[in-house]
Amino acid sequence: HRSWVGVDFDIEPYGEQEQNQDTAFSGLFRGFWELTGPYFTVDDPPTNGRTYLAIIFTLAAVMLYFLFIWNAWQKQFWDAFQEKNYDKFLYLMLVFIVMVIVIVLIATYADYMRQMLYIDWRGWLTDRYLRRWMANHLH
Repeated sequence: HRSWVGVDFDIEPYGEQEQNQDTAFSGLFRGFWELTGPYFTVDDPPTNGRTYLAIIFTLAAVMLYFLFIWNAWQKQFWDAFQEKNYDKFLYLMLVFIVMVIVIVLIATYADYMRQMLYIDWRGWLTDRYLRRWMANHLH
């Protein structure tokens, strides 16, 4: 029997033992709805989660639209560049400045709303589990 400092070297390492885990894709999200469902369905936080989620999805759709416009803008920009059309080039540079400002504002606000959702979710989840833990003085 080989051991040193409380470590038994005759036992197989964790990675080499057979693990009885369900790694099927169908089991990947098992329990997801039980954990997140009440946050989005119960009016304990008065629809904060649904509001944040709706804003995030709306901003994602708006961002997708602006990225489509950006793609069309690139075609016009390089066509004007190739044709050496100075007036069109200046106009497209002004459009570029406006698009960059709008895209940065959308991305920043979407990130802010995502972080607000995270904070609200964590607060709600902490309160929920603390109430369950403290209920009936089971602590």
